[in-house]
Amino acid sequence: MDVKRNTPIIGRDYCNTWFFSCINSTIALRLAEAAREQGISVDPLKAAAIALVHDIPEAFIGDLVPAVSKRIPSLKESLEIEAIEEKIYSNIIRSLYTEYVERKNTESKIAKLADLISTYSRCLVYENMDC
Repeated sequence: MDVKRNTPIIGRDYCNTWFFSCINSTIALRLAEAAREQGISVDPLKAAAIALVHDIPEAFIGDLVPAVSKRIPSLKESLEIEAIEEKIYSNIIRSLYTEYVERKNTESKIAKLADLISTYSRCLVYENMDC
């Protein structure tokens, strides 16, 4: 399936990094909340914050399709880290992004899961659109 970018969804709403970062953050918040209800030690707000910032490098280097990302993973990662280090002055955002990349804690793993769920749901939407 060919994923279309910047495609109108409903009226004036457009698919873009910020829009989907908000969706990812909301999904991460709910996943973490459900995990905590099951007794897992997790901070839902931190999971949501990690999900919110994880795509910030795309604003600087662009969104690479998975076929390209898989062929140049180390280059992509180094460009993303460079963008965060050079363009983002907030230590909190840098720290949250580093946690996402390293995926050493529950919150960052939930943020990654939220991104996968969001991506999959986007594919289902695009599949049913006539673009």
